[in-house]
Amino acid sequence: MNLTIILIAAYLPLFPLLFLILRSRSFGKGSRRIFFKLLFLGLLAAVPAFLMAAGGLGAAAVIFRLFPENAEGKQAALFSVLLRYVLAGALIEEAWKHFILRISTWKQMTMETVGDGIAAAAVVGTAFSAVLYLAWQAAYHVLPPDLEILRSAMPDFLSAGPVASFIHALLFIPSHFGYAGLMGVLYGFDANTDPSTSE
Repeated sequence: MNLTIILIAAYLPLFPLLFLILRSRSFGKGSRRIFFKLLFLGLLAAVPAFLMAAGGLGAAAVIFRLFPENAEGKQAALFSVLLRYVLAGALIEEAWKHFILRISTWKQMTMETVGDGIAAAAVVGTAFSAVLYLAWQAAYHVLPPDLEILRSAMPDFLSAGPVASFIHALLFIPSHFGYAGLMGVLYGFDANTDPSTSE
């Protein structure tokens, strides 16, 4: 499938999701200012998160290839999944989202409900995923042929076939919106029980 169609599918949900969050007015006092601050920081946080994830995956791919007996088979497949989706996806990406959320809202935002935490996290996660998707696509398609080992460590969004890659693109940003919303539930509860945020 054409890469342009994939990118259009990926970014199609972005603006409706952000519009819905902004219309919810779920940021307590100074909602618009906080919304755009979170949006900017979410976009910004994706850069170091991507560099850490790509660097970690690339280094792991190089080290892993040093052991030919482990280069094939179920052991290699399991190792690859753990690296891509646990180390790069869960640990690095979610840690950066939480870090940005914490430094940008903990003292500055008056959270009146758990919904405020959900909305704040959803803005960060949605903006973060918008940059992250483009960064993975660019890195995968721009790397020179002599760096094939690094490319092999990265998620390939197109190799699953046209239908699967289209669905993956369409769900990439909404899924991060949802994951961040789940983080926001815990964050909202935590902020509402912290005496320093209720002054």
